[in-house]
Amino acid sequence: MEKISFRKPIAGEIYCCTVKQFKKVWGERDIWICFGTIGKSYARDAGEKNYLKKLKGKIICSLSINRRSALARSELIVFYPFAEDEYSSELEKEFNTVTLPEIKKWFNKYKDNTNFGIYHLFVELDKKEIRLHEYFGA
Repeated sequence: MEKISFRKPIAGEIYCCTVKQFKKVWGERDIWICFGTIGKSYARDAGEKNYLKKLKGKIICSLSINRRSALARSELIVFYPFAEDEYSSELEKEFNTVTLPEIKKWFNKYKDNTNFGIYHLFVELDKKEIRLHEYFGA
């Protein structure tokens, strides 16, 4: 059963999609979904810092599939708030019709993987362009 936590964005902020748009594309999933409740931006840990240095834009969404052991696993998708003026209606449409289905496809590809570690998918917004980045950390 999915779990959703939501923080209403402050004036001038927006998320790349709404809860309703997410559910429309993903349906019901056994995944933790956070809209701004984990932080206002992605907290890069030491192992990811070198990899993520190449990202010039802002991480607006991240998906993590964590396999700590054969029995311990977790999935989490986080949407981070960002300035409303950085997001056009064209980008919103692209995210909901192209990017969100790509994130779902990536999730389905790795959700049942038995290799231990953390699979990450980052969604970057840079100069009015949306990019996806994969990272695996042991």
